[in-house]
Parts: sequence; structure tokens; C-alpha cells
Amino acid sequence: MTLRTLLAGSTYAERLVALARARSSLALVDQGVVSGMRFGTSLIIGRLSGPADLGLYAIAFATLLFALSVQESLIMRPYTVFGQRMGPKRLKSFAGSALFQHGLLALASVLFLSVSGLALLALELTAPRLAHIVLILTLVIPFALSWDFARRMAFAHLRMEVALAIDIALAVLQLGILLAVASLEMLYVETALLVIALATAIVGAAWLFYRRHNFVVRRRNVEADTVRNWRFGRWILGGQLVAVLHGYTVPLALNFILGAQMAGIFIAGETLALLSNPVLLGLSNWLSPRAAAAYASGGIKSATHITLQAILAIWVLIAPLAVVFFFFGDTVLTFVYGAEYAGHGWMVAILGLCPFTWGTIFLLTCGLFAIEKADQVFAATFAGFLISLLLVFPLTQSMHLPGAALALLIGSSFTALFLAAILVYANMGRSEK
Repeated sequence: MTLRTLLAGSTYAERLVALARARSSLALVDQGVVSGMRFGTSLIIGRLSGPADLGLYAIAFATLLFALSVQESLIMRPYTVFGQRMGPKRLKSFAGSALFQHGLLALASVLFLSVSGLALLALELTAPRLAHIVLILTLVIPFALSWDFARRMAFAHLRMEVALAIDIALAVLQLGILLAVASLEMLYVETALLVIALATAIVGAAWLFYRRHNFVVRRRNVEADTVRNWRFGRWILGGQLVAVLHGYTVPLALNFILGAQMAGIFIAGETLALLSNPVLLGLSNWLSPRAAAAYASGGIKSATHITLQAILAIWVLIAPLAVVFFFFGDTVLTFVYGAEYAGHGWMVAILGLCPFTWGTIFLLTCGLFAIEKADQVFAATFAGFLISLLLVFPLTQSMHLPGAALALLIGSSFTALFLAAILVYANMGRSEK
């Protein structure tokens, strides 16, 4: 069924609701495609190239994710928020500024990785193979940034069907070429990374050629747009870095308190909880431009209303997974990872509640970014991190792994409550834009 068929014969309000639901569903499907592509890539490398190559790929992938998060924070989030308030002519020049900033980021990544890779080789600071991978990333990251730029541009304009087409094309290309290379017995982490560079280059270049008329680079606007994006996006980037640090704090503390084996068991349980990520990320990809558009047209109350609707939807979607983990967490953990992971049902049960707080944080963040509260989002994220850091040592010593899970849950819950309070206060303070 097409969107045109779906919307035929409806009232205007019904059409808006149907369109929002259709697009939010496409956003969920799209995130499933991206997550499946990433999982499939890891699976192919891990099974056909071995654990050592998979470990090197994990390092390269973490570097790639960092570059993507920088682009999202400093370029695409500001474009999504501020672009909703611009007319067609100014929006083209703002898109041109975003494209220029994207090019600068790609160039900076090439320069940094080239110098780093050559320094590692010259000074023999690490194994030559790792240095070679750093040099290969000078190709991977710029092209991966172009693919991410394309899909996030589609998200910003609520063209979820375009984002889905982009990601399906990349998944087919990337996984297909990887399997072809593997059939020739030439699959190593180096060739896998080159395949990723090739696939993202094809998709990114094709999209940019097709959409080239949507960008107008005006020198007089680039500097002002870059300064505005930096002032807004630096808080988003800082919050993302703190959130990543928050995720690593508990496993690192466990490694220190209980040893590597217990930390590994905790990471296994946390990985199960992260099965909700495609849903969380998919809805946040949809809500970010929707909340910004709602604020531009109807003020804070309108943005708040759609944010709360999305939070209710996310709770409903992830509730079945939480119920399974609460009652059958130990069984699921043992089935997935093996008998040596048995006996930790309470840990999985507590971790199974974390997606409720993570989802609430993701979606409240989208709403607060739309009303330009990025600095306060950073404060809430940092406060939650500090609480988990303060609680993880005493709770782990008294309750073992369930205590560590509880420390993570409490810190995340505090961040969610802090963000909710910011949104409530914003609504009390003013109802207009």
C-alpha cells in the first residue's frame, strides 16, 4: 500500500496522523536494516576471517562511529532543528553550508588519520597491521560520512522512504561484495574495510548527484551557519561523549572490583538489553525532525505533545522484551551465551528495565533539542553519569552483578527525570516559540 492510497479519502487531521504513523514505521524498518547490515558485516568477518580480524574490525568500527557522532552533533542535528524554521531559498543555502561543513569534517578526518597512521608506522608504536588499518580508514571514514550525511538529510526532511532506499542499497552492496570477496578467499579486515569504503562511496555519490540541486553554497552564510551550529552542536557532542563514557563506566568498574569474567557476563547481559536499540534509534530518527517542525509551527506545547506521544509508543514497543527478561532472563542469557553465564537472572531482569529509561532519554533529548535546550541536556546527561559512577562501587560490593545493573539503571533514570523536569519547566515558563 502506498502513502497516496493510505491517505486517500481521509480528513486532513486523519491524513496527518496516517502520514506520521507511516513515516515512523518506515523509520523503525530503516533502523532495522542498518542494524542488520552492521550485524551481518560483523558476522561475516568473525566467522570467515576469525576472532583476531573481528577484534581489529571492532576498533575500526568504534573509530567510524565516533566520526559519525561528530557529524550528527555538529552538522546534522543543528540542520534538523534550525532548518525547520527557514523558507525554501534560505534552506537551500543552509543545506549548502551543511554540505561544506561535511566536506571540512571529511578532510579533517583524512588528515588526522593519515598523520596518525604514518606516525604509528614510523615510530613503531604498535603492530604494523593496526597502523595499516588506520591508513585504510582515511578512505572509509570520508565515504561513510557521505552515506550518513545522505540518510540524515532524508530524516531532516521527513523523507523516511528515501532514507530506507539509501540504507537498503548500501546493505545489499556491502554484504553482497563482502560475500563475493569471501568466496575468493580474500576476506580480511583490511579488504572488508575497503569494501565498506567502496559501498558507501557509491551510495553517497549517487545520492549527492541526484540531490545536487538542493544545495547552494553561499560564502556569506557559511561562516554564520558554522558558528551557530558549533554553539548549538558542541553541547550535543559533549552529551554523546558522556553517554558513551556512562556505558563503559560500569563494565570498567566491574573489571576492577570483580574481575574480567564478571565484567564479561555483565556485558553479555547489557548486550541483550541493547536489542531494543533499533526501536529506540528508529523512533528518535523520526521524532527529531517532527519535534523541530512542531516547535517551529506550534511552539513548546506542540513539541512537548508529540514527544510525549513518542515516549508512550516506545514504552509499549519495548515492554514485551522487558517482561521476557524479567521472568526468563537467566534462561535467555544461558541460551544465547552458554552455560558459564548461568545464574544471573536478576542482573538481566534489572538490565531489561534500562531500555525504558534509555528510550525516554533518547526521545526527551529530541524534544529538548528542538526547543534549543542542548546545554541543559548535557547537564542532565553528566549528572546521571556521576550518579552511576558514585553508586557502582558500593552497590556492586553489596549486591554483586545485580548491584552494578542497578547503578546503571538509577543513573539513567535520574537523567530521564532531569530531562523531564527541564521540559516541564520550559512549558511552565512559556508556551510560545
